[in-house]
Amino acid sequence: MKKGIIFTVISLFAILLIAFFSIILQRIIWANNAREYAPYNYPNTTWVCEEPQIEYNVPAGVGEAIAVTEINGKEVCFFFGTNNSHVDAVRYSSDNVIKDSDLLLTGSISYSKDEFIIKIDKNSDKLFDGKYDVLVFERDDK
Repeated sequence: MKKGIIFTVISLFAILLIAFFSIILQRIIWANNAREYAPYNYPNTTWVCEEPQIEYNVPAGVGEAIAVTEINGKEVCFFFGTNNSHVDAVRYSSDNVIKDSDLLLTGSISYSKDEFIIKIDKNSDKLFDGKYDVLVFERDDK
């Protein structure tokens, strides 16, 4: 009787351990596959968000990919900093000094071959004042 209970407990523990490592492995594989389609893997491209109008330019070679939009008649330049599925939009500054006030919005990002989507955390949105839930960028093949 005791051997049966011990075997059952060990079996359940092994199943839980395998499930845990399967989930971890799946997350690692997903993160690496997602980055495969990140815009920086497509140098010399432009990605366009129609609403609101944003143009995101990825240079060929070394250089910062910059997004440009217009807010209240003023051009606003920013870049995206990503960490797995998290994204920060940060005001671009030519002096390369980033201040807390330069963080324009945060959210989550997902990629596919021809588009990337940012789901905006409305509590962090200093750029559009919570007007948009999602930014959809499509690769412009002009």
